[in-house]
Amino acid sequence: MATLDHIKKEEAEIEMKFGPMREQYSILDIYHPNRVQDKEEQDKRHMLFKDWRDLIQLAEDKKTDLMDKQSNFLEKLIDDVTVFI
Repeated sequence: MATLDHIKKEEAEIEMKFGPMREQYSILDIYHPNRVQDKEEQDKRHMLFKDWRDLIQLAEDKKTDLMDKQSNFLEKLIDDVTVFI
């Protein structure tokens, strides 16, 4: 859970770093298409942004899953305590 909180805290800062990088690549794409970047750099660039979005989505999915499990464990705990008493 701490890792999910850490990712959430760092998300805005990382997004702020991606913004200028995207703008710079966009300018390069407009004014120097296929002359500045080789195929490998283009692939890495696209994979970086895709991987970041995938990581954020995975973190959100895990957070939702953990919250569901937490709710189920709480219900079970309450039932078990009720039976015990």
